[in-house]
Amino acid sequence: MNQIYIDGLFFNASGIGRYYESILKELLKRKFQIISCVPKKYKNQFLEKFGKYENMEVIFVDYEKFSLKSLLKHHKILNQLKKRADLFFFPHINIPLWFRDEKIVLTIHDFIPFTSYWGRNYIKRLFIKFLYTHSIKKAKRVISISNQTKKDLLTHFNIKKVDVIYNFIDEKFFEYKPKDRIIKDKYILYVGNRKSHKNLKNLILAFNEIKKNIPHKLVIVGKKDKEYDFVDKIIDENSLKDKIIQIDYASDEEIMSLYYYAELFVFPSFYEGFGYPPLEALALDTPVIASNIEILKEILGEKIACFDPYSYTDIAKKIKDILQNNEKKEELLQIGKKRLSNFRAEVIMPKYIEVFKKAIK
Repeated sequence: MNQIYIDGLFFNASGIGRYYESILKELLKRKFQIISCVPKKYKNQFLEKFGKYENMEVIFVDYEKFSLKSLLKHHKILNQLKKRADLFFFPHINIPLWFRDEKIVLTIHDFIPFTSYWGRNYIKRLFIKFLYTHSIKKAKRVISISNQTKKDLLTHFNIKKVDVIYNFIDEKFFEYKPKDRIIKDKYILYVGNRKSHKNLKNLILAFNEIKKNIPHKLVIVGKKDKEYDFVDKIIDENSLKDKIIQIDYASDEEIMSLYYYAELFVFPSFYEGFGYPPLEALALDTPVIASNIEILKEILGEKIACFDPYSYTDIAKKIKDILQNNEKKEELLQIGKKRLSNFRAEVIMPKYIEVFKKAIK
């Protein structure tokens, strides 16, 4: 492989943006020649992170992911790159409608648009499902980020070109050097978006159940879609403003600090394709408990993925039991850290390179 095109329209997005950045950085470190299209509005942020790499060619474009402009214009650039790129890698389902090549690799992260958590916008749901079908059909190889996601994929699509490769945790989480605390109080931490499948309502209700029995606050880190949302409403209804700290935006450095000083990280999701935050917390020596859905049992094991996400009383009991038992906290941390060895770049990246080679052959 001389040159790999990696689609960068998701740069600076949340989970998929992080996925793109992690793989891009590891390929650059391994001296692959990379071409990528990135939205022009993020030019400064991109160059700050990747401008030092001589084996990186970036094309800044005047559109973003899933925009009308990207649908109408993105294929033109990619068709011009066909003679130069040995492989086209798309970190999500945004392969342009008028682009076709024999060497496309696609990553599928989850099937939330196929569930009730996606919302009631029928046209939007239909469009996203079309993009799944279109992108999967065009790809030479499809990467699934977990066995559970592969199972969902095969439920909806009859394909044989699937490779399961887990996400890996950026090395910066393992190399973090502790700095001053952002929050002085003891606290329980949640990091992630505020969509319905993340189950923040039951986490807050669980915290409300035990707030008198523990000295901790609950810290919620994640971007809000509007100034006053359902999380604010639940907090007001239960008079929890003094007990819950909301952080709308945090830099990577701030998030790592918040992970490091948390007493416990709680991940209560109803649905996930993988789940970065619990592993990031473990990499920073913070014990984790999570909902007992299949994907989190696959990634974290049943001792960590231990509570019923539909029962806020069960969530409350598990949080309280762990916070009041230091031996249990340490046991959970050690179990989690052992599992982390499966999610390091040196383990995962050779699998990507092997799939890329398959696609080229």
